[in-house]
Amino acid sequence: MFMRIAPDVPDLGHAPLPLAPYTCDDFFRGERDNLFGKVWLNIARGCELPNPGDFVVRPVEIRNASVIVARGQDGVIRAFHNVCSHRSAKVEWRACGNTRLFSCPYHAWSYDTQGRLRGVPGEENFVGLDKATNGLTPIACETWNDLVFINFEREPRQTLREYLGPLADYADNYPLQDFDAWVHVDVGVMNTNWKIFLDAFQEVYHLNYLHRQTLTDTFKWRENPDGEPAWFQTFGPHRTLSLGYNPSQGGAPMASIAQRYASDITSTGGSALVNARESLDGRRTGINPAGIDNWALDVTTIFPNVVWLVGSDSAIFHKIWPIDKEHTRYENYSFYRKPKTPSERFAREYSFGLFRDTIVEDILNTEFCQQAMKAGAKTEFHLQATEVSVRHHHHHIRRYVSGEALA
Repeated sequence: MFMRIAPDVPDLGHAPLPLAPYTCDDFFRGERDNLFGKVWLNIARGCELPNPGDFVVRPVEIRNASVIVARGQDGVIRAFHNVCSHRSAKVEWRACGNTRLFSCPYHAWSYDTQGRLRGVPGEENFVGLDKATNGLTPIACETWNDLVFINFEREPRQTLREYLGPLADYADNYPLQDFDAWVHVDVGVMNTNWKIFLDAFQEVYHLNYLHRQTLTDTFKWRENPDGEPAWFQTFGPHRTLSLGYNPSQGGAPMASIAQRYASDITSTGGSALVNARESLDGRRTGINPAGIDNWALDVTTIFPNVVWLVGSDSAIFHKIWPIDKEHTRYENYSFYRKPKTPSERFAREYSFGLFRDTIVEDILNTEFCQQAMKAGAKTEFHLQATEVSVRHHHHHIRRYVSGEALA
């Protein structure tokens, strides 16, 4: 096996895993209550809220929640349930914007960006109303490396830093704040369990087969003909896979041009890649923990539902949000530096097109997997050694659903 495993990775065995967690109502309720109701969830980035009064509204369907994330006039980022204290109406219907007051469209109760109740029409007719205790309901909110997280527990049992643990040390110095451009793609609702889709991002075994026309030989080379990951490491419930690229990768003319000028995972050369790699190495981050010379990216999972493709000069976040046991909302954020030349812009657009094609292949395949699992023909699934990231993910999901991780 080409892949090396960090010495502190726990041995999780090699037995087949049950399929029931993908289709069982009780298991999904456990995920809703003990997992997504009790861990830190990445909801936004600070760069989306650069100014006082900036806000975004994000759904978290598994918690039946609409969440307002706002930067207050004091500069602090906070999160609130998007629910009016009067009659539980939805206060803010816009997806994003800038405001000094959120005003409920039902009866015009208004709240400032720090969540305080400011205006009540006909206030004199409300007997005993205490405005100080009827602001927007807060949600625990903390930020790390410009990533904004929330926790639905009223008093989280861990701080965000405690929850991230060694993962925070690994990426503390990653220059996420330097990426001044981004693209958000809300792919929408898929007919699959959230774990089926997330599993696809945690192993590269399928790249040579499902993506043989799109990714071709990007991640395999002479010394690694099967395209295995180079390194696997865990950080509590979080984890990372390090992937190398093919230094001799060929391709069609447009692909070759994009590879020459890009600095992200589609690149195999060019000054942009060299400069980005030197800048990253100089920051002494924990990225590329094995020190691979032909390093392409780290596939890092922020447990439970974010897969972060950590590149030299770009950061791609796959966010997989459960809706119910058979439906999932998938969105993607790609962060990068603004292209400085037409060739860099071309390379960037080529990368987006490649991303689109590979994601479509993953979506169709995982939807078929969900349909097949419902048929009941199989009761378990098998994992090879390089799919250890999938095994690690399911191990920690079971720990939360059972309550073991919360003890």
